[in-house]
Amino acid sequence: MSELTPESFEHIPWQAPWRYVRIGEGTGYESDLAAEVGKGHPLHEARAIAVGVRVDQDDVLFLIPDAPKPLAVVHFTRASAAEGNSRFPHTTFYSSLGDWFLRGMAADHAHYLSGDAPENEDE
Repeated sequence: MSELTPESFEHIPWQAPWRYVRIGEGTGYESDLAAEVGKGHPLHEARAIAVGVRVDQDDVLFLIPDAPKPLAVVHFTRASAAEGNSRFPHTTFYSSLGDWFLRGMAADHAHYLSGDAPENEDE
């Protein structure tokens, strides 16, 4: 896939614990992102479209169309941007869909099947 669009994610082979977020379904996740990221966070004021959600944690996969690394997994903390910590919410960026398949979804799937879900680590 040369250019990622929200529609690109509809037919990919999703693996548990991840699932597809239909177009229009992600507005709540996008609002949560805007509420949690403050100045200094890499996604502050970024155009972000929710395309996937991890059903066993508060992780959301966002498409960031205007970024050099167009995919980001955000682990929501339910803290507000007003708290001012630019390190939160924890965010991992991916350079491509293939990168996310390998380092993100496949790794999460293996941990999910083993019952050994890791804590989020800083990258």
